[in-house]
Amino acid sequence: MAKSKVELAPAVSTLPKAAVTTIVTEFAKGYRAANAAGMALANFFAACSGAKLPEHPSETDVCAITDAIAAEMAWIGTPREKQNKSDCRAVLRGHAFLPEAMQILRAANDGRCGYHDVTKLARALPKHDWDPADTVAALMAPSDSTPVKPDVKFGKAVLSYWKSCRDGKRKDKAARMTALETLAKELKLDVTFPE
Repeated sequence: MAKSKVELAPAVSTLPKAAVTTIVTEFAKGYRAANAAGMALANFFAACSGAKLPEHPSETDVCAITDAIAAEMAWIGTPREKQNKSDCRAVLRGHAFLPEAMQILRAANDGRCGYHDVTKLARALPKHDWDPADTVAALMAPSDSTPVKPDVKFGKAVLSYWKSCRDGKRKDKAARMTALETLAKELKLDVTFPE
């Protein structure tokens, strides 16, 4: 049975059509240019301000503008449609705070701030009460995670391959399993092979 795609009615913005068109046009221009530099979105932020998009826009406006941007950018029906629209919604929600956050990030990041950085900032801003300085500080802070040693990663890969050989139907699986066990011993990998 084939899955049917649910068609949703397009969202309607509370902003004037001309304002939505201006915001859509500037986002599209900025997005196309921003792959190299997130600062290319400056005109988009100015268009949002000029269109009097509230500091915290309504979800109706965010969805309507995002749908119009998706149509302008030809995202509809592409594999990245959901991700692109999600990024766009995040940037729209943070439009009032992103210019300052981007300036702070550029100052702390050797002058770099690409589109990917802008979307990371946009997603992090609500988690830090829309404070650009706190958001950038949190993104620039070193990670608390402990890096995995290459020997441990390789040992896990050897064990995984050994298990796939054991469970597979190859004629030479015993020879391969023995070779992997020998390799693990010679390299002194911390690997325990099941009996």
